[in-house]
Amino acid sequence: MGELKFTVSSSEFVEARRAREAKHAEYERLAEEAALKRRLMEQEADERYYKDSMTKKAVSIAAYEAAGILR
Repeated sequence: MGELKFTVSSSEFVEARRAREAKHAEYERLAEEAALKRRLMEQEADERYYKDSMTKKAVSIAAYEAAGILR
């Protein structure tokens, strides 16, 4: 039997490579955006936890002071 050969012109090859590189760059950009969003969400969660913790501590101190436990 005859041997089958597939040929691709160099322009088609270059075009396909450019398309793959563009798709890769887009995926990389999306991954960077997702990582940034995760970091910001974690930072916001940490800030909320800190504020909530400080509020609870202030309320506790005020309650102890009102009860005469802390002076």
